[in-house]
Amino acid sequence: MSWTQQAGFWSRPLDCYERYFQLVGASQGLDGHDHFLLVGAVQIEDPAPIDLVAGLRSAWKCLRLRHPDIATTYHPGEKRYSPIRTETELDTWCDLTFHVEEAVQSSGHLLREQHLAGSHATCHWIPASNEICIVSGPYRLDEYAITTFLHQLLSHLHNPYPLPANLDGSEARQLFPPLDIVVGMPTTRDPSWSRRADKLIALHQRGGPSIGLPIDADKVAAKPMCTRHVELRIPAKQATALRDGCHERDIALSGAMHTSVVVETAARAPQCSLATRYISLMAFDLRRHWLPPFGGPTQAPLLRMTGIPINIDARAPWSELVQIVEPMCRQTWERGASDMLFVRVAFAEKVAALVETGHPAPPDQPQNSSPYFFNMGALEERIQRSYGETIHVRNVQVFGQMLSKQVYVRSWSWGDAMYLSACYNEAYYADAYVDTFLMAIRDNLVENLSSPERRAPRRHAKCRSPVDGSWCNVM
Repeated sequence: MSWTQQAGFWSRPLDCYERYFQLVGASQGLDGHDHFLLVGAVQIEDPAPIDLVAGLRSAWKCLRLRHPDIATTYHPGEKRYSPIRTETELDTWCDLTFHVEEAVQSSGHLLREQHLAGSHATCHWIPASNEICIVSGPYRLDEYAITTFLHQLLSHLHNPYPLPANLDGSEARQLFPPLDIVVGMPTTRDPSWSRRADKLIALHQRGGPSIGLPIDADKVAAKPMCTRHVELRIPAKQATALRDGCHERDIALSGAMHTSVVVETAARAPQCSLATRYISLMAFDLRRHWLPPFGGPTQAPLLRMTGIPINIDARAPWSELVQIVEPMCRQTWERGASDMLFVRVAFAEKVAALVETGHPAPPDQPQNSSPYFFNMGALEERIQRSYGETIHVRNVQVFGQMLSKQVYVRSWSWGDAMYLSACYNEAYYADAYVDTFLMAIRDNLVENLSSPERRAPRRHAKCRSPVDGSWCNVM
């Protein structure tokens, strides 16, 4: 599964997630669009009198040599990398993948116009909004990776470092191995992992249909159009109060937010609907579970996320739901405590097979509109407020193209404030509706976390995960 040198290029087989996202994109049936295409953007203050375009081009070329995976190409069953051997080759690559967007007004506008990821990741400078963007297909990068790359671009702008004097293709040694090698996937699989994966798929398909955000009858059969994006900022004082409320109740903020997403989704379901359950996927970042020498943020600039099903009674009150969602958020991936790190491979492979055959409906593409939710955590741990005296960051955003009927809700904190963001397809929802949905999630959090409450005493330091029955640390 590792990289091997061929005549003029390097190659390796696709891992289970790369293949899965390729199939998911193709399954949407909309030519010229990539489902889950990812855009990361930083908005900077009016830059000091420096040649910003030249600086970004230099930074982008350095990023190619430090992280050649941004220039891999994807083929049926494998990915390839062509090494850089001359300065002319590097300049040509930069010309093809770095763009000054004179006709684009903002990163949100770029999302609506981009539609299709390039064969390599691309970098964009938008003068009208002072935004630096990176665009990638979902099979290459995730939210953590794209913000890591934005940080490295800004660091290079502040403190440029020279390109190597001689380009000999040696950057190919920096190609990252597939995830199975990184996590130490055993060569011989335990048969129980496949059975566990079957149970996860059954969990996702049990008790349907799924509750979801309503779509007007005349829009249900509509073909996807452009992706739109709305964002809600929760000021620092209110964000601190929400964090304190979680601490008082000894619950994770991610669990509280996901619970509010479920409650507000159920509140919008038509009264005549027979659906009672929220069925979606819960996302997890696997980076902190890697084996040496692959650990650490500088070694993590690729797609390293996984998802497991969440299937719960959406009609229950918030106080009950959070006690179900919370253990799921704390699902352990540690060796010895759980084998989920290995089960997730069989799960991804089986889901990919469902996507490929188109029957039955794959777990993350149900014929419903249950929103996705993902908390990206504290982005200030990855992107600084300023880089020296010349680069000052005003805002950070991450969003992705949605071709399905789901609304993708992301949250993060930056500069002490919290943010709720939603991406959705304009064929199914209007801006005002999704904006109101985000405000309702915020208000629901405030309502359930603002009243004083003592931390409930725990009888045990651990509880069992409803996902796989493994012990979850909760203290």
